[in-house]
Amino acid sequence: MPNPTHRTHARWGARLALAAAGLLMAQAPAHAVWNASATADNFDINFLVGSWSGNYTWTTVQEGWGATLGTNGGIPNEYTFQPWSGVSWPAANFGGSIVLPGPGFSAASWTRDEASDEMALTGQATVFGALASGQSSGAFVLYDFTLVVQPFSTVEVTLFESDQYISLSHDAGDEGVAFAGFKLYSPTLDLNVPGGANQAYFQGQRALSGGADAAELDTSIGELSYTFSNGTNQAQTHALRFEASALVFTTPVPEPQTWALWLAGLAVLGKLAQRRALRA
Repeated sequence: MPNPTHRTHARWGARLALAAAGLLMAQAPAHAVWNASATADNFDINFLVGSWSGNYTWTTVQEGWGATLGTNGGIPNEYTFQPWSGVSWPAANFGGSIVLPGPGFSAASWTRDEASDEMALTGQATVFGALASGQSSGAFVLYDFTLVVQPFSTVEVTLFESDQYISLSHDAGDEGVAFAGFKLYSPTLDLNVPGGANQAYFQGQRALSGGADAAELDTSIGELSYTFSNGTNQAQTHALRFEASALVFTTPVPEPQTWALWLAGLAVLGKLAQRRALRA
């Protein structure tokens, strides 16, 4: 339970290293090779909540991962979750991967020293290697928690610029596009309301398009934060999800507003997968 007079450090990294992307064109090669990553290291230091007045409670719920392969611009989304018991995780190192059609893979994982460590050292999602034309791939890591803001309290959730990193690159002649980024939103809210996946509490993304010349992009998103203020005399509970993702397309991708809506739909699919897992 966080001390109301101190900052609570939630340690985790959302490390997305290497993701592949491509945009199919008439002269496009048979495959496209991309590297894309988004990384948030040392979760207990870099992703934190601080309170300046009153009290709050931060409760870890679960973490999840997804590694996917799709066709015709689509990415099937099958998230896998593991719950936090309050004492330990079922697995200290949690994740998985799929094999791409070329020499590559799509993988995501959480890593910690011990199953009893509530916060991970790093979270990593990766797509690496060659995708055939007409295919797409993605990788995701997700961390769910509840934040209860007590009456007349102010709480800020922050991911610092110095603690996250994105790298995108492709070889000369590769056609396509890769995306990588971070987002804090509520999976219990509708997509298009404030705090829903389309209007996240905070979000940052970078993209790189293919072309005749090899290209690289190494950067950070910049500090991401959101302040939750409760000016009422009753506690307010927020169900929150931190997500890091990398996506690759070797088919034409929609306009930005369209693929933003599509990406937001991943949250719905993840929520449905969670419900199925709970019923199982």
